[in-house]
Amino acid sequence: MKKPSPRQGRAVQAGSRTPASALLAEAAPLSGALPDPEGSPVALLVEDEALIAMPMVDILEDAGFLVVSVGTVRKARLALRAEQGFALVVLDSGLPDGDGTCLVPEIRARFPRARILVTSGKVDIALDGVTVLPKPFDFARFEAAVRARDA
Repeated sequence: MKKPSPRQGRAVQAGSRTPASALLAEAAPLSGALPDPEGSPVALLVEDEALIAMPMVDILEDAGFLVVSVGTVRKARLALRAEQGFALVVLDSGLPDGDGTCLVPEIRARFPRARILVTSGKVDIALDGVTVLPKPFDFARFEAAVRARDA
């Protein structure tokens, strides 16, 4: 029986008042965990609505991910720079400081193997190689998209 990872079940969340240095300090320990073949894959969740983000974190953790959760484009960029390998990135298109889809080229350049899910209230989003979940969505649909590892 595989021993559970001590990191599993601990989402790193950056509150709206968390300074960038604190976010990097929280995210930095995750970097060393990724070369471990038995380590949990890491997901970046970029969602500014806490009532939506909390169940999303639960679903991601239940699917076996270690979760880094942020609520702005700026904090997502910091997390992308601090982390050595995200397996999955979940982006909200409507964030307080911009459109989360602006991060797609950066994610592709830095983590070409990462899967990207975008949640959006906009109906006209079409991004090559990105799964778009229209809002409002039910969490069962989000869970199915997360668990579709080959999507």
